[in-house]
Amino acid sequence: MPLDGLFILDASRRPILQSTTALLYDQVSVPYNDIHLVCGISPPTDPLLGIAFLNAFIDILKTYFGEGVNAIALQDHFDTVYQLIAESLDAGHPLTTSPNALRESITPPSLLNSLLGSNLTAANAPKPFSSPIPWRRAGVRHTNNEIYFDIVENLKCLVSRNGTTLSSIVIGRIDVDSRLSGVPDCLLMFGNPAVIAQPAFHPCIRLARWASQKSLSFVPPDGKFVLADYETTQAPPVPITLKVDANSGQLSLTLTSRMTTHSMEKVLVEIPFGGPVNGLRGSGSPWTWDAKSSVLRFEIAQLSPSARYNLKAEWNPDSSPSLTHVVLIRFSIPSHTYSSLRVSKFTVSEEYTPFKGVRGRSQGSVEWRW
Repeated sequence: MPLDGLFILDASRRPILQSTTALLYDQVSVPYNDIHLVCGISPPTDPLLGIAFLNAFIDILKTYFGEGVNAIALQDHFDTVYQLIAESLDAGHPLTTSPNALRESITPPSLLNSLLGSNLTAANAPKPFSSPIPWRRAGVRHTNNEIYFDIVENLKCLVSRNGTTLSSIVIGRIDVDSRLSGVPDCLLMFGNPAVIAQPAFHPCIRLARWASQKSLSFVPPDGKFVLADYETTQAPPVPITLKVDANSGQLSLTLTSRMTTHSMEKVLVEIPFGGPVNGLRGSGSPWTWDAKSSVLRFEIAQLSPSARYNLKAEWNPDSSPSLTHVVLIRFSIPSHTYSSLRVSKFTVSEEYTPFKGVRGRSQGSVEWRW
């Protein structure tokens, strides 16, 4: 078997649910909230198969129990979770991982409660697998027809002490929230599709249309889903600079934004100390000390274009912490994408005219060595 069962553990790594009693020698795990999903791998199976399945199963759990799914929710609805495991993993092979297809055979707990409280008969009971499209259930109807696209791009880069970019990559994702009635045939066109490299599409995408015209033709699932993942053809310059000045018992940081028109938000600066520190105190912005991981964190709510921020950490020189000479910087830039990917046209082959919206957002994670 490629995958040797699925284990769901709580925050203390105690099993909540498991699909097998076999011992797992080779395994992969993915955390989410206070739970850990563990999957056994049989050689020569690629571990990426297990990771992809666990991420798909997390999406299933979020569809059934919400974004805040936790150990308590899974324990309260263990019967539903066991059914989901049985349908999504068959004899070690991933089977049905589309939430829309699963909803036709396994009723979500909230909907099940409402059905139990109503007069449900065989005539009006839902018919499983009645849709010819695996990812879209049959008979979808919405009072308001609307679809929203979120283009999210994440920059990951490594910078040397002299400011030289050692490695840089931008990973993009197109999130969709579709609430369209019927069986809509959608066409999404980009103004600059050349910036998309190595795309990975949702099964609803017609690959031949993309190969010939660089446009996305698809019948979307109902609800939230990821339409495409991609890399950009060229990574942008690092949108922030850092200057570090270290002395005995003191560390000064100067952050400068390279953005000219957009502000950075939720800027998080992490300084690993490598061990306990005596008399630590920070200044320049709100800060916290994580004693478990020995990391000092500064939080900046907003960094305006071309703005400069001075941060300082001081401690007792006698403690002599083992500084790792690395500063981690994370940030978000709303209404901005590194690749400037833009949607030029969107059409739906239905009688109604849906409300549609497109939004861009950039994130960044910079490891700066000093």
